[in-house]
Amino acid sequence: MRLSWIMRPVAGAALMMGGGLTLGLATQLPVQAAAPGCGESAVESGLNTIVTFSADCTWTVPDGVTSIDVLTVGGGGAGGGADVTSPDGAGGGGGGGSVNAQTVAVASADAVSITVGAGGVSGGTPNATGGNGGTSSFVDAISSVDVEANGGQGGQGSGGTPTAEGFNFSGSGGSSGSHFGGSYQYDGAGGGAGDSADGSHGIDIPYIAANGGNGGAGTVNDLSGTAVEYGCGGGGGGTMGGGGSFPPYGQLFNTSGVPLNTGTLLSAIPADAAGLAGCTNGGHSTQMDGTGTAATAGAPATGGGGGGGSVTGCGEAGVLVACPNYTALLLGADGGSGTVVVSYLTPEVTTTTTVPPTTAPPTTLPTTTPTTTVVTPAPAPTSAPTTLAFTGAEVGGVTLLGAVILFGGATILVLSRRKVKRSDS
Repeated sequence: MRLSWIMRPVAGAALMMGGGLTLGLATQLPVQAAAPGCGESAVESGLNTIVTFSADCTWTVPDGVTSIDVLTVGGGGAGGGADVTSPDGAGGGGGGGSVNAQTVAVASADAVSITVGAGGVSGGTPNATGGNGGTSSFVDAISSVDVEANGGQGGQGSGGTPTAEGFNFSGSGGSSGSHFGGSYQYDGAGGGAGDSADGSHGIDIPYIAANGGNGGAGTVNDLSGTAVEYGCGGGGGGTMGGGGSFPPYGQLFNTSGVPLNTGTLLSAIPADAAGLAGCTNGGHSTQMDGTGTAATAGAPATGGGGGGGSVTGCGEAGVLVACPNYTALLLGADGGSGTVVVSYLTPEVTTTTTVPPTTAPPTTLPTTTPTTTVVTPAPAPTSAPTTLAFTGAEVGGVTLLGAVILFGGATILVLSRRKVKRSDS
């Protein structure tokens, strides 16, 4: 029984050594199917894997994934152009792209169609209306999932044909999916709508100047791992235009009605006359502060609307002059592209590693027959052995009967006295 108990673990160890050692480790790894052309980037954030797409493609749901948080943002609309025929009408700001966030049920290996909406393109000429932003989508036909976000509307351009009084109407701001762009007010263009708010209306000062409306606010979402404000509206353009003459288009005024002739100090020009974006990811309109700063585009991958064009003058050596890039400052700017972001719990992946053996010892133990020597011990003595010897000697009337020799070697003499009967005679 004792031998068999010892042999079982030894034999097991030999089998492990002979066949190698196999280890199974369960780990969490960012697993995703590669799809050429997706332009995707994957990062780990806590227990989740976050994938951001920047191009259209087909993406495969990774093994073990059954639920996905999806964010789609449509492309932002482009800003409209200002009037080139008179120093009056400005271009409206582009609307921000819609923002759609959902949690959807999917199945592993589903083929998902990813579409990333492009930003609207500026008309490229004065008076032109800006292009609309494209739609972004996450479509899993197998699991009946369709998460879409429409693109923002482009801002309107100036009317282009002067009225009998010699001025044009400015353009309205572009709408987003859920809000409206600001309306124009004669020479002041409306700001583009954001995903969370309408754009502001333009402000007109008759026969003097006008301010552009600001863009509407967007929606903040942190699915990408960073809080981002998506879908902000672009700022609407303003104008310094009025009556009179200012090479090559006419007299300019500030919003207080003060004429801005060539040589006017730049400090007389208000810096807030042009419309501003709804947030930093939207585009500002052409600035009317003498710096000659053109309208800016919406930030890529945020769906920001582009800024509208303005009618403005430039500065040189601290005074107002005609802008050498005057026509370029009339143009609206492009909208920012949209994006698609997904986040899912990183599945556990079991990695099996086999360690090869260094030697291959026998799997059975050799059998030997033990030699047994039986030793029969002498029984324990109950008394010391004795040896008896007798003599017939008689000494002095005492007969020596014998001697007892003890086992230890000692000798005891046994004596007997015989009584001699005396005769009476």
